[in-house]
Amino acid sequence: MSKKALFRTDVAMINQYSAYNDGEGVISYTPIMWTKGNLQPYKQGFTIDQTEAGYRYNDWRVLYIKQLPPFDTSAILEGATLTKTYIYYDGAWYYAQSTQDWSIQARGVKHFKLIVEKTLAPEGIATPTPFNNLVEDFENAINELEQASTLINEVI
Repeated sequence: MSKKALFRTDVAMINQYSAYNDGEGVISYTPIMWTKGNLQPYKQGFTIDQTEAGYRYNDWRVLYIKQLPPFDTSAILEGATLTKTYIYYDGAWYYAQSTQDWSIQARGVKHFKLIVEKTLAPEGIATPTPFNNLVEDFENAINELEQASTLINEVI
């Protein structure tokens, strides 16, 4: 598989931090950062967790990304702890169970491998839209307005 094929889909990532402020728990998020990646099925498909209530099946996936985006933590409270990394990929939210750094290996494609599990959207976070989609939507709207103004000018 070529590098270009491996990292072709827009992936939104956001970190969740938790801290105590005046004795109350505060959850805050970094701004959404974009990278390119590829989501693949987990090696075995489904994994089994032993819990107190019995077995629980988790649907895990493997996300390959070229590099971890530089998250802006300037708005995060000092001393806050990173609790989760959320990933938005192709219309679904995931959170990272673990991260593997394969960027220093000797041969092959340098990448990060994240084991992710499907989850609900983080509270208060809107569905992200990739920048290139926004540009395409804007260009389509401008094109439609130009066509409409041409028709209106012909009628007048």
